[in-house]
This record gives sequence, C-alpha cells and structure tokens, in this order.
Amino acid sequence: MFRMKNRKTIIILSISIIIFITVVTGLIWWVISIFSLPDENKIENTFNNDLELLETVVCYLENSGYESVYVHKTMFDYGIEDKEAVKAIKQIFRRGYDVVAKSDNIIYFLRWTRFKDFGSGFVFSVDGVEPNYGVDPKNPLYGSEASPTQIMFLTKLEPLSESNWYYYEEDFNEWRIRYG
Repeated sequence: MFRMKNRKTIIILSISIIIFITVVTGLIWWVISIFSLPDENKIENTFNNDLELLETVVCYLENSGYESVYVHKTMFDYGIEDKEAVKAIKQIFRRGYDVVAKSDNIIYFLRWTRFKDFGSGFVFSVDGVEPNYGVDPKNPLYGSEASPTQIMFLTKLEPLSESNWYYYEEDFNEWRIRYG
C-alpha cells in the first residue's frame, strides 16, 4: 500500500514539474516576443494581409476633408459616419493595431509597440512625398516649421511593395541620441 501512494506522489510531482516548465518556457518566449521587432518577411506579410483594410481607411481619410484624425483602439466612438471605414478600422484593431491617424499628408497605422517610447507600423503618403524625419538643424526637436509629411521621432523608413506605402519606426530614445 505504501508503494502505491509513493508511486502516485511521484507521478503527480512529475506532471507538476512538466506543467511548471512548460508555463515558464511559454512566459519566457512571450517576453522575448514583446521586445523583438518584426523581421522583413513578417512586415511585408502583415502589410499584404492587411492591405485591403488599410486602403479602405486611406480612401476614406483622403476624401474626408479632415486635416488630422487620431483613432486609438480604446475609443468607442470614432466620429466617423462611413460604415465601411468604421468596419475596416475595427478589423484593423482586432488584428493588433493600436492607432489609425492622419496628419496632413500622411496616414499612419501603428502596429507594433514596445512600452511608450517605441512604435512601428505602416504609413501612407497622400501626396507621394516621402515622410521625413522632422529634423531641422536650427531646432532639432521640432523643426523650424512643421512639415506636412513629418513623423515625430522617426528613426527608420523603408518603402514597401506598394507605391506611397512605407514601414516606419519611431523611437524617442534613439531619436533623442541621434538628433538631440
């Protein structure tokens, strides 16, 4: 009888250790994924998978007459009456985006974040002019005049497969070191 209890204890202990190791390994991979940036393939694949939704929103914002719009995923009322645009924005947020915004001649979609000082995603240039780094030698923090294609704290900009579309990264700390 004693051997049966001992065997059950060993089996339960073994199963508990396996579950514990699995959970710890999963948590470690989750933390690593939070801090890692998407690779070039993931960026292009995400862009291509979401392009139809992104273009629906771009089309609406281009023709809406708004100079600036900012929609965060936690907002309940977007202030947008176009049902297709609202549907596309909701789907974009379900796919992991945090922000959809328009600022003058750029429309950007914040997709990946790391704390409060880093973000990356996709940006569309309405007028075909490449978004700039917002750096002016006279005043490197904000530029002497605001540019209609400026992204604050922009540290990386790469063209994507579709014209006027770019992958961007904004990193306050890196930007501050580079230009501050």
